[in-house]
Amino acid sequence: MARHVRIRVLGGWYHVCSRGHNRELIFSERGDSLHFLELLEKMRERFRVHVYAYCLMPNHYHLLVGTPDGNISQAIQWLNGSYGIWYNRKHNRTGHLYGERFRAILVEDSGWGLEVSVYIHMNPISTEEFGLGKRKKAAERRGEASPPKREEIERRLKKVREYEWSSYGAYAGYRIAFPLQS
Repeated sequence: MARHVRIRVLGGWYHVCSRGHNRELIFSERGDSLHFLELLEKMRERFRVHVYAYCLMPNHYHLLVGTPDGNISQAIQWLNGSYGIWYNRKHNRTGHLYGERFRAILVEDSGWGLEVSVYIHMNPISTEEFGLGKRKKAAERRGEASPPKREEIERRLKKVREYEWSSYGAYAGYRIAFPLQS
C-alpha cells in the first residue's frame, strides 16, 4: 500500500506523534527523556519550527509544532533519526526504534491548536488506571458512563500537574518552562 502524501504548509500547525516499534519503550529512563527534549530544542533552532506543546510517554510522544517554512518532514526525520541513533547506542541495541512513519496531522485552523494541546496534555491520564481508557470513553459517548467522583478528578488533576514530561506544567505555572517552548 502506498504511503499517504504528507501535506506541507508554510506556517502550518501539526499534531505529530511517533510510537515505539511494537509499542516498545522509547524513553526507558530519565536521561532518555531529557536528551529527547534537548534534541527537540536543537530541532527548533535548526529547522526554525515552533514547539507549542509536547508530551513524552514511555512508548510514544506527541508534539504540537508550527512550521513557518513548511518543513515538517525534514524536522521530524532529523529528530527521530538523531534520537534513534543515540538511544540505540546508549542502550546497546540495534534496529528500528520507531514502529512506523511518524504521523503529522495538519491542524487546519490555529483555533484548533487549543483542542490539540488539551489532547496532548491529557495523555498521562488517558488510561484505564484513571478511568479514561478507550472503553470508558466509548461508554461516555453512548451516554452510559457515570460522572467521575471528586476524588477521581483530584487524582487526575494531580497526575497532569505533576507529570514531568509534558509542557502543561509550565503553561499552568507549576514549574519553569523547558527552553524550547515557544
